[in-house]
Amino acid sequence: MNEVTEQERLASLIGGDGDKEPVDTGDILAESLKAALGNPLPHQIEAATRDIESHGDVATTIKKVGSSTQAPSIRHSSTEKILTAIYDVRDNLIDAFGGCKLNSALSDNLSQQINALGSCIVNLGGNADPFDPLNHVSGLEMPDNVKNAEEVVERTMQCYKLGTIEKAQIHEDGKEINIVFSGKEGSMAYKATGRIIAKAWTGNEAIDYVYTPNAGKMSVKSFEGGRWVNRSDTKNYHISWELSEQDLTQVSAKTSSNKEEVTQTAQNNDIVIQDADGEEDIGSPLP
Repeated sequence: MNEVTEQERLASLIGGDGDKEPVDTGDILAESLKAALGNPLPHQIEAATRDIESHGDVATTIKKVGSSTQAPSIRHSSTEKILTAIYDVRDNLIDAFGGCKLNSALSDNLSQQINALGSCIVNLGGNADPFDPLNHVSGLEMPDNVKNAEEVVERTMQCYKLGTIEKAQIHEDGKEINIVFSGKEGSMAYKATGRIIAKAWTGNEAIDYVYTPNAGKMSVKSFEGGRWVNRSDTKNYHISWELSEQDLTQVSAKTSSNKEEVTQTAQNNDIVIQDADGEEDIGSPLP
């Protein structure tokens, strides 16, 4: 099996063909700037020349905050466009750096190009922190989402005390957990079938359900600082469930006819997921 070289990996990250020509980060920089800025028109060249002759160094208030460019006010629109383009190219090179092997010739070359762009940004009046390669590489692999989901189910079954967990199912990708809670409250028996989808399980969560008549609440909580903290209000989890209830006194009165009254109440405290036909999907069926 052929191993993927650093050149090929970088080329794939930036959309090139790594098996044709060696990757030249200087060419990447030049071509990216050309694509972002376009060819200058004669009146733009004249305007830029007048700006430099009149003001010397061009000042601007454009700043880089995180990964977003902010330009609340700027003296020269041409400088704004240049700075925005340089920020974009610099961000792309930083993303490509994450796919390179640290301490290689390619990573060193990229670091120099990124810092050169940072100097250009500062000279044009922008804001760019020095590039530190160690902030953009890691010795850690992505966590195993299926294993983390298994830990969530195990922790839930260990800690849940209000009722019974009848079954729990993890989908193949590890992102979705289907779980069934059941119990009795007074003369009412209930069953809550939940569907919880996470962008990525961390492994320290548990799924909770608290019953109230015709309602209740299903949530995702994580154990932090010696207590359970509700995480359902974040965008990392989508929660939906279906609640069924049985009045045990009515069931007992109708035993001779072998009929039971069951009321269904759909509860969705986060989102409503629709299937391809536009129908509301409030829970994956459990076997």
